[in-house]
Amino acid sequence: MNRIYLSGPMTGYGKNMTAAIDIKKFCGHRGHSLQHLIRCTHGIVATDGSILICVPDDGREAAEDEKQITHAVNKWKMEIENANRKWHDMCNINLPAPLPCEFCSGNGYNFALACLDCEGDGAFEHGNHWYECKECDGNGELRSIAPLNDYVQTECSKCNGSGERFQSVKTFGSKFQRKYLAMLTNLQGCKIGILDCADLALFTFQGGWGAIMTCKK
Repeated sequence: MNRIYLSGPMTGYGKNMTAAIDIKKFCGHRGHSLQHLIRCTHGIVATDGSILICVPDDGREAAEDEKQITHAVNKWKMEIENANRKWHDMCNINLPAPLPCEFCSGNGYNFALACLDCEGDGAFEHGNHWYECKECDGNGELRSIAPLNDYVQTECSKCNGSGERFQSVKTFGSKFQRKYLAMLTNLQGCKIGILDCADLALFTFQGGWGAIMTCKK
């Protein structure tokens, strides 16, 4: 498990506290282009494209950013000080129960076997063209919610191991994915800052800060 131990005051907080934060869970799922931690000018970043968390650089192994993440982080970091942003405490928010992911029955994992028809590529070449493998629907592997011979347990790529399906929740006047709001409630001293009609909200907590996308539906 990737953890970072932080101490010291954060912007907007007057106490020195220490927090153990599992930041790897904010990354994309296995095989996702954002599955690894990223190092940028402001620290270590974990993101799956819909939520981002940034914490101080402790020297851990992380991929060097190719500028696009740094550009976004620089912009959002300055936006934290926007006087029009309304900040709300996340500790008392009430969330509905999660809806189980239909692809893994809420387990957060499946059992998989590399597809023999496409040799795990999810597609095959014929002539000058590539075609999606029908046997595995382009996934490169066959999946089952129950253990079968030679199948290996793997994280569900549909729900990123959370075990829950997409579910939007309206809070503080904006809609967010329920699973991301649940992640924020586990961050010590978390506050979410919202601008009216914005497609992105920012949050701070004891030890770091981040950004979360709003939902349209």
